[in-house]
Amino acid sequence: MVVQTIGSVRQWLRDRDNLWFLALALACLVPIWAFRYFPSQDGPVHVENCRIIMEYHRPDRAAFREYYELNPRLELTWLGHLVLVGLMWVAPERVAEKILLSGYVLLLPLAIRYALRSVRPRLPAMDRGECGRGLRAPRGAETPRPQPQPAPRGAETPRPQPPPVPDGAADDDEVGHAERSRGISPGAGEKRDSSTTQGSARNDRVRGPGPPHAEAGDAGWLALLGFPFIYNYTLHMGFFSFCYSLALFFFVVGYWLRHRERLTVGRWAGLSALCVLLCFYHPVSLVMACLAVGVSMVWSALAAALGEAGPGRPNWRRFLLVTRHASRITWSQAWPFALALLPAAVLLVSFTSRQGGATLRAPSLRELVLLAVRPLFSFTMAEAGLSVLVTCLFAGLAAVTLATRQRRSDGFAVAALLAVVVYLVAPKAFSGGSFIPPRLTLYPFFLAILWLGAHEHARWVRRAAKVGATGITLALLGILTVKYAELNRDLEEYLSVEPLIEANSTVLPISYAHRGITPDGRLQTQKICTFAHPAAYIASRKGLVDFMNYEACVGYFPVLFRPKFQPFVHIGRKGEFGTEGPNVDFLTYPERMGGRVDYVLVWGAPRGEHDAAAAASVRRQLDAAYDLVFTSRPRGLMRLYRRKPAGLSTRPQ
Repeated sequence: MVVQTIGSVRQWLRDRDNLWFLALALACLVPIWAFRYFPSQDGPVHVENCRIIMEYHRPDRAAFREYYELNPRLELTWLGHLVLVGLMWVAPERVAEKILLSGYVLLLPLAIRYALRSVRPRLPAMDRGECGRGLRAPRGAETPRPQPQPAPRGAETPRPQPPPVPDGAADDDEVGHAERSRGISPGAGEKRDSSTTQGSARNDRVRGPGPPHAEAGDAGWLALLGFPFIYNYTLHMGFFSFCYSLALFFFVVGYWLRHRERLTVGRWAGLSALCVLLCFYHPVSLVMACLAVGVSMVWSALAAALGEAGPGRPNWRRFLLVTRHASRITWSQAWPFALALLPAAVLLVSFTSRQGGATLRAPSLRELVLLAVRPLFSFTMAEAGLSVLVTCLFAGLAAVTLATRQRRSDGFAVAALLAVVVYLVAPKAFSGGSFIPPRLTLYPFFLAILWLGAHEHARWVRRAAKVGATGITLALLGILTVKYAELNRDLEEYLSVEPLIEANSTVLPISYAHRGITPDGRLQTQKICTFAHPAAYIASRKGLVDFMNYEACVGYFPVLFRPKFQPFVHIGRKGEFGTEGPNVDFLTYPERMGGRVDYVLVWGAPRGEHDAAAAASVRRQLDAAYDLVFTSRPRGLMRLYRRKPAGLSTRPQ
């Protein structure tokens, strides 16, 4: 067994595409492990609440039980926290967070590859050689054409059967796929769905031969196009569960494409489990997976129905015939998928009915332009430029593919266009979740990858796509490495206050520089508020109650503030608390609610007139009841205030 495994690994490494894929995947891990902290906006809060879950019942964590309560209702947001809790049981929290991030970095390109090989499976080695990868005729040699054998006298000449290629789908039997790719009718005597065969024949007549010098084989090499999207905007926002849902999106679509022709009970159960898992990680990805599967299903049925109807002039009779055939084929595939989707749909409806809905937006040209800029834009304008380059790369590949007049899986192209429409009209927040449009920016590109994977591409196109995707990925990694180093220096200064804070205390972080400040006064990041929640790391390690713990205030995460201590209501104004330079009243909080604010962390300094009134109020409260006990070095951006002993506090004037 060991020898066989080693042999399989060696054979896998002999493939240049595999080596390219592996090298790029390992390179993407470097920014995570090269620095002490991963600079994300909400990531520290996830770690903090996982620590609360782990230590809630410990005798020395009385402050947790005083201010927090565990959510008695199982919500869709629990799964990501439980996974991180499991990692934190076996590794320190910083290492556990890095393991979680590394799993996503490796899983996303693997999931894309899996889905692409479901669209167009990998051929056996002999078939790849015959298709042009291995056995090539010498230059200048003429390839002999096969001569037709005369049929016996009186025998009926069989008509050649067109190769059935379902729209965007693939059978598990790779040998059958190899036969189809060479124009051989599959499995003599094997019974097949006539609708699939005839629809595929129609597709073959439309698309004609592939591009010259096209390299046949699986579409897995196109997974390189997914690498630039690993370090996307949502990852730096700290939406770790959503990022995992991106990988599960590809697994759900790929699993359906592989097994939709032969969906046994076991495979149906596997698909249902994948849908439930995807729903628990993030409902947006479940909705987009349904969009991808549904559009592909309808498009395939229409192609098959046109094949059954045969050639003819458009008229009402032909229209009704095609509609009837398409409906029958769609229903035969739709009801198993709908049945598998039912448990996840029940969970989703239950969650949204409790949290409420939202209204759609009006499409705008500005949002359409942002679609090309948003996916990779987190810290610097250079990332926005790379995001535009990625859009141009996809546009170029799409133009070349359309120029070859192939029509193998235009269903995914339609799904990609519909994903753009969904992005343009989707609400900014839904059922308590926010940042919906930035999440949706990724799916038009992902669906375009699946569409490209259904086609054969010339060697020069493959090389250009590989080099382009790799170059953009390495450039992005270089930009992020420099920025991570800069942000880690300031994060170390922020967290240098930790040794002076007593365990089981309460702390109120106030920030006047969510996006950081460079020594010359510029913002360190363009989009990500890296310094909004670093205090959560301190709270996690010291067992503190962090009043800026936004997850405990919204109602659908595992940890909740007790209503009488709710800081978003009783310390700051709801909707404003947690913003840069908040207007807060923490001095009278003990008298009004019975709680206490032991420490106040102040990061940065007011930078404009809009901060002046709120900052003056904070200053008066600090002078009345708190002592300055620490100022950070080297830049003095962090100041720690500790509440004075009882009897020494005075009312602010």
